[in-house]
Formats: sequence, structure tokens, C-alpha cells
Amino acid sequence: MKYDHFLNKRTYFYANSRFDHDRQTDLDLRSTLGIGSGRQLIERDDLMLPIEGGFSLVNEDYGAVPDERFPVARLGLKYEQRFWQDKLTLFHSSDLLLSLVSIEDYLYQSRTGVRLPMGNGLSLGTQVNIDYDAVPAAARKVPTRH
Repeated sequence: MKYDHFLNKRTYFYANSRFDHDRQTDLDLRSTLGIGSGRQLIERDDLMLPIEGGFSLVNEDYGAVPDERFPVARLGLKYEQRFWQDKLTLFHSSDLLLSLVSIEDYLYQSRTGVRLPMGNGLSLGTQVNIDYDAVPAAARKVPTRH
């Protein structure tokens, strides 16, 4: 969830939250709450390109290992462009959360894809999601090759 409050046509403040669960890494819940500011680098009818920066608090609840809580600096980028009279939309969004406790610890989340409007508010789309945790939980079992 995210709320943007615009100060003028291009500059805004935001508050955001995100909640993730990942059974493979024994992550019961990762809660991320943050604030920051953003700037619309490009904003046209067919193209949107904002960049954001701010601070967040990450709380990770694990099943078998101790829970973790740490502050992060957040960098965000979003791209959305429509082609052929709005018949095709390309999009990309990415968030980089850099731990303020350990320089080796960061989270990267990315969504890249395409949407085709089908009419009546429906669209058909596909996307590639990338979620990377540079320092996963200690109890995570890494597959071994024999």
C-alpha cells in the first residue's frame, strides 16, 4: 500500500507499507513501513517515470530463527509507458532497501511486465518478479548438488 501527497506537479511525499511471506526461506512475515519523497522525472499521457527515496523500518518474523528488525534507506523507481493508442503498456518497478545496520544486507524487489487492455476494465498481462535478499535467514536450507 502506498499514499502519495503532491506538493506540486512533480514533487511529492509518500508513506508506504509492504507485507511479504516466503515459505521457502521460513519467513512468516516481513513488514516494511516507510516514508520519503519522490519526483516525477517524466510525466506525460503515455509515459511516467518517478524516482523515490526515503527511510523504512523492516521487521522480519521467522519460524525457526530469531526475528530481526532494522532500519533501511529506500530507493525506488517506476516506469510505465503506453503504446499504440493505449493498446499496450510496458512497466517496471523496483525497490532497493539498504540496511543502515549492515552494509552487506539489502533487499531488492522488481516487477517487470506488459499489459493489454481487454475492455470493460479488464486487462491481460504477464510479469517477471524478482525478490532478492542478500542475507537470508540462517535456517534456510540451501540445496546441495551431489
